[in-house]
Amino acid sequence: MSDQQSGKGGSETTRIKEEFSALPLGQKLSSLLEMEVVALNESISYVVNSPGEAFGKVGDALTDFGNKIGDEFKKATAGACATDSAAPETADETPGEKTKSSKKSGPKGEK
Repeated sequence: MSDQQSGKGGSETTRIKEEFSALPLGQKLSSLLEMEVVALNESISYVVNSPGEAFGKVGDALTDFGNKIGDEFKKATAGACATDSAAPETADETPGEKTKSSKKSGPKGEK
């Protein structure tokens, strides 16, 4: 931090420095050790949580990619189904009419 801070922040920094220099050596060391523990705790938390966030982002990207592939597959199969259903019928058959070859052959009741 610079010593030439303006406004309330500068006066507060000066006040904290003066209070710290007035402390006995034991309390100064205790305060410094306490601040180091807090800084170390925050650093460890950051390091531990960072890979989880990275894997979360990778998982989100894979999910988005899978959704895009699924949408493209649905579009492709829907287009193929539409062209199959629009196929022309044969000239021999009309809708609802059966041909002779589709009937069962053989006499009924004969042994």
